[in-house]
Amino acid sequence: MPDLFWLRESLSALPLALLIYVALGLPWSLLALPRAWWPQRGLLWALAFGLGPALMTAWAFVLGTLGGAQAQPLMNATSVSAGVLILALLGALLVWRKARQTMPKDVVRPAPLARWEWALIGLMGLALLARWVVTSYWVFTAYDTLWVYGYQGRLYSLQGFIPINVGYYPPFLSLQYAFMQMPFGVFDDHYARVVIPFIHLWAILAAYSLGRLVFDRRVGFVLATLWTFFPQVGEWAMMGDLEIPLTASFTLAAALFLWAWIQPQAIHARRAALLSGLMLGLALWTKPTGGAFVWGVALLVALEGLRLRFDWQAWRPRFAVAFWTGLACVPLGGLWYVRNVALGHAVVDFPHPSWLSLAKRSADLLGWLWAALALIGAFLLVQKRVWRSIVPRKLCNSDRLLLGLALIALLVGALPSMPWIDPTRVDPPFSHIRLIEAALIVLGLLCAALLVYRQWWIEDKARSGLIRLGLAWGLALPYVITWFFSYSYHYRLLFAVTPLLMLPTAALLADWRWAMKPTWADLSLRSLAYASAGLLVLIGLLIPITNADLNGPDWLWTDKYPNDTARYYAHNSSTILLTEYLEGYQRETGQAPIIIAPAEQHLRFYHPEWTIITDSDPLSLDDLDGATHFVYSSFAAWRYADLGIAPQDNPIVASLGRREVFTPVISHRATFRYELYRVDTRKRWTEDSISPYATRLTERVVFGNFAELVAVEASNTYFYNTNVYTTLYLRPLAQTEREVFIAFDFVSHRDGQSYYRWEGPIAPHEHGHVSARLWQVGEIVHDVRRLSIPTDSGIPHTSYDFRLSMYYADDPDKTPIPVTIGQQTALYYLMPGRNSY
Repeated sequence: MPDLFWLRESLSALPLALLIYVALGLPWSLLALPRAWWPQRGLLWALAFGLGPALMTAWAFVLGTLGGAQAQPLMNATSVSAGVLILALLGALLVWRKARQTMPKDVVRPAPLARWEWALIGLMGLALLARWVVTSYWVFTAYDTLWVYGYQGRLYSLQGFIPINVGYYPPFLSLQYAFMQMPFGVFDDHYARVVIPFIHLWAILAAYSLGRLVFDRRVGFVLATLWTFFPQVGEWAMMGDLEIPLTASFTLAAALFLWAWIQPQAIHARRAALLSGLMLGLALWTKPTGGAFVWGVALLVALEGLRLRFDWQAWRPRFAVAFWTGLACVPLGGLWYVRNVALGHAVVDFPHPSWLSLAKRSADLLGWLWAALALIGAFLLVQKRVWRSIVPRKLCNSDRLLLGLALIALLVGALPSMPWIDPTRVDPPFSHIRLIEAALIVLGLLCAALLVYRQWWIEDKARSGLIRLGLAWGLALPYVITWFFSYSYHYRLLFAVTPLLMLPTAALLADWRWAMKPTWADLSLRSLAYASAGLLVLIGLLIPITNADLNGPDWLWTDKYPNDTARYYAHNSSTILLTEYLEGYQRETGQAPIIIAPAEQHLRFYHPEWTIITDSDPLSLDDLDGATHFVYSSFAAWRYADLGIAPQDNPIVASLGRREVFTPVISHRATFRYELYRVDTRKRWTEDSISPYATRLTERVVFGNFAELVAVEASNTYFYNTNVYTTLYLRPLAQTEREVFIAFDFVSHRDGQSYYRWEGPIAPHEHGHVSARLWQVGEIVHDVRRLSIPTDSGIPHTSYDFRLSMYYADDPDKTPIPVTIGQQTALYYLMPGRNSY
């Protein structure tokens, strides 16, 4: 029977998550909300799921920062838990006091939930259950989680403080992962990942709150359901990175801000703006991209000023909403960035420019725009069967023309850049929308906007809804533009504004009502709608399970991955292969490895207690002194390329073929290439590295004035249908300005004629070779190579000698460089021993 250790560990850590999200979050949510809003359970719990972890991580940050300044483990399970309990009890006391001293004056009791609302709650509950199983069973596998949040969670738990050299992303998620592991005293993903389903529920509640506050409860339920069963959310459900909590905080901030913006004179408008600012601060406490919300607010403020012609008295109420939102975001939102400045880090570390070049900028990325427009088109086309009070007008000829023109322009503009239409446009820059395509899309959008205006603007209710949708999309617009042009290499990076982009679809679906006459056409359309919705729900339920393991969902009922190591192998075989070898090295030698791995971010996750240097760019073998291992990976190659250093100009990469320095251990190629080398830089300075089977030369052999041949070695002397492995032991006497190559001539002992020739650089290997322009004087360089002759070469079978020479690589005639042998000067050196062929 499969071991359910993952379930036991998840359940044992569940009380900690409940302490954060419920015991701590709920009292402070009740305290923050106006008494009249307490019956709004969705908003209440959404705010609780934001404030709980916000307070916990802020307290842990204080302890971790003070501990980091003193290198003392002030942030531990006892101190953090004590602070959380005190804050929870204080919140409960203040809520009890508030409940006794205040009387709700404008409470509106919500109507009982309808059956369809209960049905949606049940479906979303099933989706959360599926994600709870997936996140509990699996371990951290995503690139960014291993690199930052998961690793830092382990590091903070291990050290008990936030090291002063840590910068980059804010610690909202990593401190939660750390706290979940602290009481157990071990690194365990199943403890840490217990918070992930709570974060998913938080995002669902935030989406509901957005629809509820901007429109009504029906829109809230539809929007929450759309977000829950959005296939891409299901695909990313198990990863545990920043995008889901960022979506939750960003969406909740937008919901509260838009409510206050729409009715700035309302009695609770300032409270809503302040709460929006708190959630905006939490978004910035999660990821710097949350700051795009500020640009959305600035855009709405500017547009409102233009609309009112900058009439201050009329403009002031909405400006005040923006002001209070901005003011409230500062304490939590600025905490990490002020700390970075104080410690000398960059305020914000932007992604490397190479990531920006990966942005697809393709029309297929505008999915929710196409979905909204398709629904509007369908709505208008079947409006004879639609409740008349929604759209009282029929489509006239000009409206039909606008609809047709909009559809044609959008299709002709969008389809060519979609990779399923043209596979050659799957990657940038070929995926980028071209100018003529962009012009057609803009034309189609203008026609669609005019059609929407003509159909809906005449009705007060419809006009009010359009204005609200425009405000929501205006708030999201700066984020969408930034994402589309710079970060559209992955769908998850649009999650933060996806609920805002879904809002028109949710509003339209929530208000769609079929005619009461039970005609066959109505029943067919309704059946089709229900079948489509059921299919989408089924896909949304299954995607998290099937996407967790691309080899199939049988991990659910088999012992396919009996332990966490097997689960790491399933997704990150390269790094876990390296880690297992290094663990073996530690067991064998009794000491932890010291690893230099330029730009490799994953290894530190598995063993944060090891010395793994990733943020340096070694450019000399001297830079490897003291290290036991070196990792050359795709990331290291990219790092050196970014620095403008070609492999042949990099003494580290050029020397990877030197077996006296680098002993290859692992070479693994999957999505990324990883090569692990055992390093010993001391051997290159002594002749102890020369093989005992090598022939040491009794007389001094010097090529030019730059290299002395100390010893030679050959694996055998019979050269028929086989290979000969030779090793030259060279001692550099000087660096050269020109590249030097080596030549071996297979010379007949009988007639002195060369019948075969091998030539090439010194110590060649896959990534380059040792350059005489870069080697260091006094070291010993091992040139190891394989010499082979094709069986059909026609070479006479007799005795042969190896004649060794060197020449400058840029010499077209390959003129041998003079070699001094003892007191004699020649053009080549005849290696000792004789070979038969």
